[in-house]
Amino acid sequence: MSDFLNMGGYAAYVWPSYGLTLVVIVLNIVWARRLLARSRERSAATAGDARRRDMTPRRKRMSLVFGIIAGVSVAGALALNAFRQNVTFFFDRRP
Repeated sequence: MSDFLNMGGYAAYVWPSYGLTLVVIVLNIVWARRLLARSRERSAATAGDARRRDMTPRRKRMSLVFGIIAGVSVAGALALNAFRQNVTFFFDRRP
């Protein structure tokens, strides 16, 4: 069992990726349910209530862009860290 959990020495990369994937899936479900509830509230509300402070489309786009940049940065950092630790597998030191 410990061999499985160790993942051949790559557990530090495998298990966090599983955890991150699980977090993204759970957040996707939560955000979809919130959006559905918010949409139902808006459809039930009167049309004259224009004073609500919702996120503007620009802020939504910026949040999405920053989220993507953060995700790519984390993935790049993990990949670079893996390459740095395993660089001996990628070149041959023989003369």
